[in-house]
Amino acid sequence: MNGLQPATIRSYKRIRCLPLGARGTILPQRLGLAQERVRWYRVPGDPPTTTTTTTTTTTTTTTIASSKSDIPILRYVTRRGLGDDDETVRPSPHVAVPLNSAITNLTPISIERREAPIRRLLRAIDRRQDVAIWRYFSFVAAIMMLRLSASDFTSIIHSLRPRRYTSLRSRHYLDDNHEARLTPSSISYEEFRRRLQVVTKGMQASGHSLGISEYTHLLDCARAGRDTEMAEKLWNQMARDGITPDTWAYNTYMAAMCGTASTDREQRLSDHNLTLRTQNSENARDTALAIYKRMIERGITPNSMTFDILMLAVARMGDFTSIYRTLKEIWGVDVAALSNPETPESMQPLMRPDSPLYPSPHTLTAVAAVFGSNNDIETAIRIIDHLTRRYTIPITITAWVTLLNWTYVFTRPPATLPKFSVINLWRIMTSAPYKVKPTLEMYDYLVRSLIGRQMLPDAEIMINRGLRVFARQIARATTASTALEAALDGFPQNNATYDVMHDLRRDVALARREAYRGRSIIKRWVELLCLGKGMRPEHARIRVPNVVRKMRYFLGGTLVYVTPTGYVELMLGGRESWRAISIRRRKRPWTPLGTGAKEVDYLD
Repeated sequence: MNGLQPATIRSYKRIRCLPLGARGTILPQRLGLAQERVRWYRVPGDPPTTTTTTTTTTTTTTTIASSKSDIPILRYVTRRGLGDDDETVRPSPHVAVPLNSAITNLTPISIERREAPIRRLLRAIDRRQDVAIWRYFSFVAAIMMLRLSASDFTSIIHSLRPRRYTSLRSRHYLDDNHEARLTPSSISYEEFRRRLQVVTKGMQASGHSLGISEYTHLLDCARAGRDTEMAEKLWNQMARDGITPDTWAYNTYMAAMCGTASTDREQRLSDHNLTLRTQNSENARDTALAIYKRMIERGITPNSMTFDILMLAVARMGDFTSIYRTLKEIWGVDVAALSNPETPESMQPLMRPDSPLYPSPHTLTAVAAVFGSNNDIETAIRIIDHLTRRYTIPITITAWVTLLNWTYVFTRPPATLPKFSVINLWRIMTSAPYKVKPTLEMYDYLVRSLIGRQMLPDAEIMINRGLRVFARQIARATTASTALEAALDGFPQNNATYDVMHDLRRDVALARREAYRGRSIIKRWVELLCLGKGMRPEHARIRVPNVVRKMRYFLGGTLVYVTPTGYVELMLGGRESWRAISIRRRKRPWTPLGTGAKEVDYLD
């Protein structure tokens, strides 16, 4: 009647009331909750007693009665309210109770309680608080350097990461006038290098020697600063210490000596550049091949990053025959077959995803930089598309920015690519299956290209889309400023630490300067629209006044534009007056349009 089947339950059957899969989780969860409040231990041999409770200001001890004298009595001790030496409210450690190995079959391990300054230092490293790490280390180095162990020094060295000191994001700060500023990369790297030297010398003075992990990290720091002198000294020191480098050490050393995808990315590959590099003994190809040869002779297995750096180094000397052979032998990419539509593509991967030679997103960036600098954007797109479909790896923003940058560069005078190449790449990038969300810097390439081709209606459409991205930048800057003001309100009574305030100020500086750069980019778009090179006469009479009326916020105090019979200079007022910052590193800053790389750390 009710659609249910009859069921018979026997008396000796057990009914499980817990949900499926909860058998092994309910008890650990209850024990976990109990351990937050009490600490349990067993004391064998205690006689049974009645339940008694003794309360003091800091310790509560409860004895639970037992009916059998041979069963260990269950006791627990709780602690409350004892503040640590560097925290406002933190439970103090419990009294150590020796374990009975006859019952537990466990060997007690003694845990040394470190000094308070060292605990603060290690806690800052665990929380990745850059300012606190160096402050606490400076204090520890002054009074108790010898108390630091080798593992402590290793943690300190690894906490000094290049991205936290030399990247574009980490170099932002707010000055005394609350204006967003940017520390020059040279100054930031010198301070970073000085701190590395202080820690390494302190480690050696304490009687600890550097290992392969420390040397590899220091080589990576030299790579980030393009410091070949430091990399060479570290490599020689490793040989004197008798340390055998591994794959990662060889990769970082090769990258430090030969460069990465971000090295010389604004220079085209030409006969003139090749001649200069040969005369200046900057033969990255020979250096990389020599390092790779020593690596193979020692029996070190290379990985995909090894061949990424090799391709970048070989391409800077124009040896594309070796690059074609590397792509075919390592990843099975036949460049000649990809350019022939009649040749079927082999989509079977040559290796498993757990292979060290399996390509990575960095491989796609290397391919974009190698073929982009050689004015072969079409081949770069084909190889990247083939690799991403064959090995199921995503195309990162870094690879797209590299392709877009080189496409725009080679469409500028002296142009070697058709002018429509930028818009074609844009359509590929933003359509299925990639559907990339462009950044404002990526819009900059397209808008400048469209204005240069005098496609003003299309340029205005892209400018409107770029304005939406700029609006999000303004919103992020406003949110960051609001968070900083809330933290400053009542500081330090609101329990906000100086490290938190430092991070908030850095976020505000980054967001404000990002919005300021966005405003500078859009200002250049508007100036190019008003400049009107090669435009019709009605452009200065009709289009320019409309542009000035709509985009006055970005123009500043003065605007000069050309008419068929002269030029017009508009004084827009002091309220809108502001000075734009440099957007590109141009070879000829006085020209309206230039080529080169953005001030964005996509490739750091």
